[in-house]
Amino acid sequence: MLKPKSFHVPGALLIEQHIVREGPSPYFVAWKPHSSRLFYDRREMMRWIKWPKGTPTREAIDAFLDACQNQADGLPLEQAREGTA
Repeated sequence: MLKPKSFHVPGALLIEQHIVREGPSPYFVAWKPHSSRLFYDRREMMRWIKWPKGTPTREAIDAFLDACQNQADGLPLEQAREGTA
């Protein structure tokens, strides 16, 4: 198991991406106050988080998840942004 990548908004949100050798991978663990859940699907996780679109924090969350996806696909972040892959 690799070290989890994480995104943290102090006191409000924590998202960790875990990559494992065996079993479904990657998966996400998301925490908000008084609750945490395991997700295999980014869309379901974003629905549960309920962070409004158009805010700087939501843009940072989306950037973090895009970077995780690009690394999982084996693409450098610059190539994925340019669409040259």
